[in-house]
Formats: sequence, C-alpha cells, structure tokens
Amino acid sequence: MKILVAHASNYDYQTELYEPLKQSALAKEHTLIFPHDAENVEIETSSHIPDAGLMIAEVSYPSTGAGIEIGLAQAANVPTLFMHKTGTTPSFALKFITGKVIEYKDSADLVSKIESELRA
Repeated sequence: MKILVAHASNYDYQTELYEPLKQSALAKEHTLIFPHDAENVEIETSSHIPDAGLMIAEVSYPSTGAGIEIGLAQAANVPTLFMHKTGTTPSFALKFITGKVIEYKDSADLVSKIESELRA
C-alpha cells in the first residue's frame, strides 16, 4: 500500500518521524512517501493523494501545509491516522475530520501503534 506521511516542518521530523518509519517493517511492506525527502521536494504532495491507501498525519505541531494535505486526502476519501506525541494537544479541528487520533510516547511507540492499526 502507498502511505503518504504529512507533518509540520518546524521540528526534527527526519530524526523523530522519517528515520523510525524507514527503519521499520512498514517500509518493507509498504511504499512510504516522505514529502520532504530529497527525491520528493520538487513533487507536489497532492499528486500522491489519489492513489494513496493511507495518510499518516503527525499532528503534534501546527502546520498549514499539513492541514492542506489532510484536507486533500479527506476530499479523496483517503483513510487517515492522526498521530500526536504525549504532552501535545492536536488541533481542535481534528474533531471535524474523519480519521483515528492516536497518542504515542516516542518514536518506537509511534511505529508500534501504526503497525497495530494496519494489522487491525
């Protein structure tokens, strides 16, 4: 399955999000699209949405860009997992969007919870 990853750009997403996902079994079983990787920087994220089977949205930090991507995924009926780190408060607007909101403790817990959701 093609999985699109959306997130804010004002934190260390390479270390906290990309690397744990790339090193997980998820990367072997699915095609993960990381919008800020060098090979994707010049590609509009919206071009990946129509054939995505899932969006993983890391929503611990506010982001207009991620919000736009989430809206496009919602319009295309792409299922979405909203992940946020313990101690952060995701946007109240998530209550009006279809998807599951999941809290995680650290990068290992993030990966574990995504894997559990995909097995369910």
